[in-house]
Amino acid sequence: MSFCTLGSDYIKDGYTQIDNVFLGKFLPNASGDDIKVYLYGLMLALNSAEDNSLEKLSLALRMPEERVIASFKYWENQGLVSIAKAHPLRVSYLSVKSPLRPVIKYNAGDYSIFVEEMARIFPNKVLDENEIMSYIDFMHDYKVETNAMLMIAKYCQDVRGTVSTSGILSVATEWAKQGVTSEVGVNAHIEEVESATEDMRSIYATLGLKSTPDIDAKNLYVRWTKEYGYKMDAILVAARACKKKGGYSRLEKLMEELHLANTTSAIEVSAYLKKKDAVHDLALAVVKNLGTYYASLDIVIETYIIPWQNRGFDDNALLEIAKFCFLRSIKSLEGMADVVDKFHKLGILSANGVVQYIAKQVALDNSVKEVLHAAESESFVSHTDRELYRTFIEIWGFEHEVVTYVASTMKGKPYPMSATSKVLGVLKSNNVYGLDAVKSFLQKSPSQKAQAPDATLSQNYTAEQLSSVFVDSTDIDWSKLKV
Repeated sequence: MSFCTLGSDYIKDGYTQIDNVFLGKFLPNASGDDIKVYLYGLMLALNSAEDNSLEKLSLALRMPEERVIASFKYWENQGLVSIAKAHPLRVSYLSVKSPLRPVIKYNAGDYSIFVEEMARIFPNKVLDENEIMSYIDFMHDYKVETNAMLMIAKYCQDVRGTVSTSGILSVATEWAKQGVTSEVGVNAHIEEVESATEDMRSIYATLGLKSTPDIDAKNLYVRWTKEYGYKMDAILVAARACKKKGGYSRLEKLMEELHLANTTSAIEVSAYLKKKDAVHDLALAVVKNLGTYYASLDIVIETYIIPWQNRGFDDNALLEIAKFCFLRSIKSLEGMADVVDKFHKLGILSANGVVQYIAKQVALDNSVKEVLHAAESESFVSHTDRELYRTFIEIWGFEHEVVTYVASTMKGKPYPMSATSKVLGVLKSNNVYGLDAVKSFLQKSPSQKAQAPDATLSQNYTAEQLSSVFVDSTDIDWSKLKV
């Protein structure tokens, strides 16, 4: 059963795009991760053909499943989704125009001190009723103490210069999801974040950045070290890999990727990055061998290279297949994928196997070319020609020299391979196989030769037939093909 689904009211309204109500009312106060979870989950819910599961969403967004669930709980508190409490969890999207937030009546006296203290923190800003309710709703939803919320607001103003309600709540939401909801917890978290300043400066220096780490960067550092368990040496290894290659934003994504890959120590991170670089270089080489260009190698790696490697193909085998495709005018990864599938069915996964197979294919083509040349035909070798030649040699049992001789008697005739096939069929039915016997039979038995009329039927070949070089080669005696 799908993890994400659409509620009946959402389907009834017929939304297939993001409603402006969501963009204007709900998006500003949500964190970036929460927004990503909401939008990706909505996409899964709308597309029933997608693999729809918590694991799929977690892997796609490079987030732990616990973090994904926390985001959906946030949206449940906003009234935009409902979470079934059964196992496995199921999330149902609701209409943004009629969110089902629980109706809660607040005692104004309980929050009067909070409003007064917020006015002292922001003397030049007057909180309107909606902003006050946003804070109160947040404290109620996440069970955040009043003093804790005030400390977060003061910290945002002092460190970030942030005075907007959405900015403060964004920070508070991230902290609350880490379990920081009490006055003591906020105080300890602030000390922890501030203690990360020197380490963050080292990370920034490694990235080649001269700017000062902000609160968001410090918060991430705390997540990496406290929640994920990374030590500074491992983070610096990752940072060096991101210098001039995406900078801090790339490092942020890489740390999540490493966490999902359960890669923690500096040695493990270094090995992971080397493997990742090798895959990147392989993708670049494959694309180059195909004679094409792709703007995003990440897509190439995820969609083609890694799945091919997982099927057992050597890196060099993929490079040889790419060269082979280029020579056959197959210059896209989609086209190469079909060729890779055929090699896999043949059990050819190594570079040596690919090279040998191609050599056999070349030998087959050369043999067919000799037959066509004997008939003075200038046509190129087609899939049908190869299949006919295979029949002559492997099934009917004729020698290459016999096939070539018979073809030489078809000079000037259209479709020489078809005509040759008819004559060879007559020879087979009369049990005539040796070259001398064939010559004698054709010279002395004009009536038998007449049984093989000229090939006058036209045939149209498809592009697939003309471009394919594959045959079912498992039962071919390649030693009989003349190179």
